[in-house]
Amino acid sequence: YTSLNPQKLRAGLYQVTVTDAQGCQKADSLLLNEPEPLSIEALAISPRCVGVEFGDIELGMIKGGLPPYQVTIGGVNRNVESVPFTISKMQIGRYTLKIFDQNKCQNDTTVEITEGRELKIDLGGDVSIRLGDSVLLNMASSFDLKNIKWTADKMTPCDTCFPLTVRPIVTTIFKIKAQDTEGCQAEDAITIFVEKGRRIFVPNSFSPNNDKENDILMVYADQGVEKIKTFQVFNRWGNSVYQANDFQPNDEAQGWDGTSQGKALPPDVFVYFVEVLFKDGKTEIFQGDVTIMR
Repeated sequence: YTSLNPQKLRAGLYQVTVTDAQGCQKADSLLLNEPEPLSIEALAISPRCVGVEFGDIELGMIKGGLPPYQVTIGGVNRNVESVPFTISKMQIGRYTLKIFDQNKCQNDTTVEITEGRELKIDLGGDVSIRLGDSVLLNMASSFDLKNIKWTADKMTPCDTCFPLTVRPIVTTIFKIKAQDTEGCQAEDAITIFVEKGRRIFVPNSFSPNNDKENDILMVYADQGVEKIKTFQVFNRWGNSVYQANDFQPNDEAQGWDGTSQGKALPPDVFVYFVEVLFKDGKTEIFQGDVTIMR
C-alpha cells in the first residue's frame, strides 16, 4: 500500500515506512487486531395471560463488532444505543433479528413469542334441584386464586363468597371470574335447573283412635313450600270441622285429630282444602277426600 490513508486492511502486523521529499525515511510497525465476532443475546418475553396479543423482545447483550449497532426485525431498522434494549408490542410469532455494526458486519438470531399461559377453572357439570333445595358451588382451579366474582342472571349472589351456597327459585346461570396474582383471568359457568313439581301430600285416610299410629291428618311437603296458608276440612254437608292457618308443613301440631268442637267424629268421608304458598311466590290450592277409620 502506498496511500497515506489505506483502508479495508485485514488484521495482522504491518510495517510502515514514511519517506519525505528529501528521501529521508522513518520505519515503524502496526498491529491491527480483528474485532471480536459480532453476537447478540435476545430474549422473547411472552404475554403473561392467554388472550393478550402482544409480547416484547429484549436485547440483553451485544458482543463484538464496532458500535453503533443497528437491529433489523420484521423489515424495521432500530438503532441500538445501549442494552438492555426492548422492542415492545410484538405480536405472537417467530422472529429473525439481524444485528449490524459500524462495519456492516452481521449476525442473526431467532426468537419466538408464544401465547400467554392459560388459566383454567371448572365449576363442574350443570345441576338439577327441586324447588327449595340449595346447592354448594365450588370449583377446581389450575392456579392460586387472588380475586373472584360471582354473577347470576336471575338473582344477586354473594359475589365474593367461596365456596358459594345458593337456593335459586328458578333455573339460573351462575358465572364466576377468577384472577391470579398476576392479573390473569379465567371464567366458567354452571346452570342450576330448578324443578317445580308442586309436591304436597295429604293421606286419604287416618284412624284417630289414640294408638299413636296414623292418629293425625297432616299436610306433608318438601323444601319447595314456604308455608301452608290454609288447611280446612269439611263434612259431607259442607260444614267446616277444622281449620289451621299460616304454618309450616310436616307439623303434627297443625294436623286434625278427627274431632270437632271437642267431640270425636264418627267414621265418614270428609273433604279437605289446602292453600299452599311456594318459595317462588306461587300459590296453589289442593283438595281431596279423606276417610276417618275407627
